[in-house]
Amino acid sequence: VPVVSFSTAAQTVSEGTLATITAQLSSPSSQVVTLPFTVGGTAINPDDFTLSSSVLTIPAGSTTGAVTVAVVADGVAEPDESVIVTLGTPTNATLGAPTVHTLTISAQVPTVSFTAAAQTVGEGVGTATITAQLSGISTQAVTVPFTVSGTAANPADYTITASPLTIAA
Repeated sequence: VPVVSFSTAAQTVSEGTLATITAQLSSPSSQVVTLPFTVGGTAINPDDFTLSSSVLTIPAGSTTGAVTVAVVADGVAEPDESVIVTLGTPTNATLGAPTVHTLTISAQVPTVSFTAAAQTVGEGVGTATITAQLSGISTQAVTVPFTVSGTAANPADYTITASPLTIAA
């Protein structure tokens, strides 16, 4: 009876990609090997990923089988997420190691920029607003430290909100 395990215990991918999780046999089998599996982790199906099947199958005469994970490109800045696939009891094989595969979906980090490169405000006119924006929605608050320079002096010529700037989730 062949021994079955995952080819690797972990991999990291970006959003919008297809990941292949491969199981391998120690030797070819004359029978189809079926591998039930469970899925856990912090990523949510179908918001963050979808699977190509619910059972991993290795055809008779082959030594590998795979399940494909389609990672969703949702455009939302978020921390690393994981899809943890754990093998169950196989048919026509015995379990080896590793039996757990962790697929890490890389964090999506937004970029921050000013909405305008410069502006002119007359002296004594009132309040000037300098706006920073993110390249996409973030599930976490984003803190942006900033420095101020130039020929005007604080507080003689202006006052400014203290660094850092925080953009809410």
